[in-house]
Amino acid sequence: MGFRDWEKSLPPPSEELGLTRSSIKLAHGGTLSSLSERYGSIHFLLGINTNTSRAIDLSSIFPHPSRPGFGKTKWPAMSSVGKSTNIFWQECPLGKHDREKLLKQRGCVVWITGLSGSGKSTLACTLGRELHTRGKLSYILDGDNLRHGLNKDLGFKAEDRAENIRRVGEVAKLFADAGLICIASLISPYRRDRDTCRALLPDASFIEVYMNMPLDVCEARDPKGLYKLARAGKIKGFTGIDDPYEPPLNCEIEIQQQDGICPSPCVMAGQVVTYLEEKGFLHA
Repeated sequence: MGFRDWEKSLPPPSEELGLTRSSIKLAHGGTLSSLSERYGSIHFLLGINTNTSRAIDLSSIFPHPSRPGFGKTKWPAMSSVGKSTNIFWQECPLGKHDREKLLKQRGCVVWITGLSGSGKSTLACTLGRELHTRGKLSYILDGDNLRHGLNKDLGFKAEDRAENIRRVGEVAKLFADAGLICIASLISPYRRDRDTCRALLPDASFIEVYMNMPLDVCEARDPKGLYKLARAGKIKGFTGIDDPYEPPLNCEIEIQQQDGICPSPCVMAGQVVTYLEEKGFLHA
């Protein structure tokens, strides 16, 4: 059946949906009639009701006789997310599993949280090097580095901290979807924000690593001189001094002192690598 014959056979317009042939615009542009100039037959239709500006699955309204079960197919719906309207999720045939097979590893996010000076960046860099020596692809999202670019418009107020973590969580999710082992190293002081990032990923793909180091140890290290400035009142809202840090309640990995001695970077990285190995992230 050609397109014009099919169009002539269409049932009466749906009064319930307020649709007429003139009020239907195809998602790619054009109308039902204009499409017939380009194609002799059609296998699916996703259109827009110009009366309501909403996406419609035309296959459920006008089943095509040449395709069995045509009317049962569910096509992408237009959605609104935040301030973005009239958007569609674009599916691609090449998925996460294909990328993981290519890399011979499973994508995940290793989220390292803790006070300033607790050793987050040290662990992130050592872990990244250890994974590299094993032939595993990883990428580090460092909190300070990201504030040089992606998050340079954010300060350290509670709402800015939340937005900072939200952005990093979304980027980390993309890296994990690409099949990489994403290592995010941020103070991320608020439990709610970390849990929100966890919810972005499938179960077990978000691995929270808590650098549980005492405040006095972190302050004694003070590698960036920030604690000294905070104690002098020159930095306001500094985590651990005049702004709270909420420790994880159920983290996957906790790194802390043993008999008052901090573990070496290699030992800490080895603890994380062992977890990744046991959970199957280093194989596809």
